[in-house]
Amino acid sequence: VLQAAIAHLISVDRRFEQLSQTYIPKPWLDENLDEDMDHFRSLVLGILSQQVSGAAARSISRKFIALFEEAGPHHEALQNHFFPTPSMILEKDLLTLKSAGLSMRKAEYVSGLAQAFQDGQFTDEFFATAPDTQIVERLVSIRGLGPWSAEMFLIFSLKRTDCLSYGDIGIQRGMAHWLGKDVKDKRTHSKGKFKYVSQQEMDQTSEAWRPFRSIGCWFMWRVNGI
Repeated sequence: VLQAAIAHLISVDRRFEQLSQTYIPKPWLDENLDEDMDHFRSLVLGILSQQVSGAAARSISRKFIALFEEAGPHHEALQNHFFPTPSMILEKDLLTLKSAGLSMRKAEYVSGLAQAFQDGQFTDEFFATAPDTQIVERLVSIRGLGPWSAEMFLIFSLKRTDCLSYGDIGIQRGMAHWLGKDVKDKRTHSKGKFKYVSQQEMDQTSEAWRPFRSIGCWFMWRVNGI
C-alpha cells in the first residue's frame, strides 16, 4: 500500500519525492497494517488526551488503567498490553472513573462510548467494512467524539488511505506552506475553522492525491521540515 501511495503522490507532485526520502509514513508500513488494533482502546485514549498536554494524558491514562488492574491479567508480559473492556468500565461509577484524573464530562464520555461498544454499535466487522463517511457519522454521534477525533481514528487506527481532515491545524498549515503561503504572516490568517487555507484550497490541493489523501495529509504534518 505505502509503495503504491508514494509512487502515486510523486506522479502528481514531484515534491513528494524529497519528502518520502526524508520521512516514512509508518502507519502504512506492512508490519503496522498487520498489527491487531484495539479500536476501543484507541478511542478511549483519544478522549482522555483531549485538551491536555502529552505528559498529562499519559499520566491520566496510566491511572485510568490502574483502576482495573485487579481484573486484568497477572502475567507481566500481558499487563503491558492490558486495557479494560467496555463491560469493565461500565461496572465503575462515574466518580470512580473521575478519580483517575478525568473531568466529570470525560468520565461521562468514556462511559457512553463503553455503552455504545457494549450495545454492538461498534464491532470489528463494522470498522473493517463500513465506508469512511459512515464510520465518522456513527462516531460523532457519541458524546466526546467530534469530526477531528473520528478522522484521526480513521487515519491512525483503521489505517484508511483516503481521509482528508479539514479541521486539523497542522494539515492546514502544511498545505499553506505547500502552496507557497507565508504561514507566519498573521495577515493571511482567517478566523474560524479554516485558519491557514480555505476548504476550497484543501479540496483542490488534495484532489490529485486520491485515493491516498491520508498519506498526503501525513506528509503535510512534516512539510515544514523541507
